[in-house]
Amino acid sequence: RITPPAWEPTPLINPSIFRDTVGLSFKKYKCNDFVFTNSVYQIVGLYIDNKVFSLENTLQPHDYFGTTEDIAIFNLNETTDANIVSGLREVEMRDNLINKEIANIRIVNENKKIYMKSLLEYDIDLTRAIIFTLTNGEEICFEKDSWIFSEEIIINRGHNLINIITSPNDFYERIAEEPNMRGELTRSEIILT
Repeated sequence: RITPPAWEPTPLINPSIFRDTVGLSFKKYKCNDFVFTNSVYQIVGLYIDNKVFSLENTLQPHDYFGTTEDIAIFNLNETTDANIVSGLREVEMRDNLINKEIANIRIVNENKKIYMKSLLEYDIDLTRAIIFTLTNGEEICFEKDSWIFSEEIIINRGHNLINIITSPNDFYERIAEEPNMRGELTRSEIILT
């Protein structure tokens, strides 16, 4: 297993950042307008009660097959409204009102392993998505795009959104295109209630 240096960011979102947010009002999320798709670039502001969180999917140096490459990493930090700004020049962020209480928060994590000729060459843990379930049953999902270099965040609203997160088959199909390569993907969930 390739172990990244200690200075590298962790690709897993720490669930403790959401401590005490279940039961509070998810007031809104703020992002770029959708253009052609339901994805936005680099950043979404999450406004929960009197807290503001920055959910970002930005390129950061990380181990990639034994070398350091800039890959997109999902990060979540508590911040202020002044820090929720578009990664695109001259693009204003749009408020998407919710004003509903959070019933639970589901964090979907993945472990991806890639083997070359039966030798483990790459092993990474990452957060795939965060799903907020509201007390009215509606869900809001923020998903990291599956392409490792993409800084897009896919946003969906509806019900049973765990079923529309990018399928593991996407990963397996990409691996199958490479000779002598085999992959394993496992998903796990942390549910905060």
